[in-house]
Amino acid sequence: MSILKTPLPPNDVVSCHECDLLHKHTPLGHKKIAKCIRCGCVLYRDKPNSVEKTLVLSLTSLILYLIATSFPLLSLNIAGRQQVSYLASGVIELFSTGMWELAITVLLTNLLFPLVLILSLITLLGPIWLNKPLKNKGGLFRIAQWLRPWAMMEVFMLGIFVAVVKLSDMADIVYGAAFFSFFAMIITSAAAASSFDPHALWDEE
Repeated sequence: MSILKTPLPPNDVVSCHECDLLHKHTPLGHKKIAKCIRCGCVLYRDKPNSVEKTLVLSLTSLILYLIATSFPLLSLNIAGRQQVSYLASGVIELFSTGMWELAITVLLTNLLFPLVLILSLITLLGPIWLNKPLKNKGGLFRIAQWLRPWAMMEVFMLGIFVAVVKLSDMADIVYGAAFFSFFAMIITSAAAASSFDPHALWDEE
């Protein structure tokens, strides 16, 4: 990695996330890391087959999302009465009790934002894999980056675990297909984010 001394095309320039020093983008060896020569911050990493891995994991996440939102999450048997809950049941219940601000927050962070993030990655990487151009990839990439911190599926899953532990002594709990699908989607989504290489978007131009 070398410091930038002469003007280069935008795709050949890498800015340090910590100190803003500009560097010339150079190809890396297998699984190598490029660091800033001023502060030592990691600029980018070599991620072999990043497009294919991220695309497959994103498509898997989408399938799991559809299952998680279509099938029962939990079934509670209390004193002979059965109550079936879905992933969206909490949002509906919050709306019905008048807590619409919290309901909207849960709806966005646990249902809509994760879906948009998954679709954004598929839309960004699909054309690269098919060797087709994609317009406005910069805007779509910024949307995906902005949504990433707000997709709080892990927090929602943690809340489900806490509720299950508290209810385990009072009711018989049957885990539905959505429970396992949602848990698997959290893992595949995290793996997709880890394997995603933003530089692959601009290298195709």
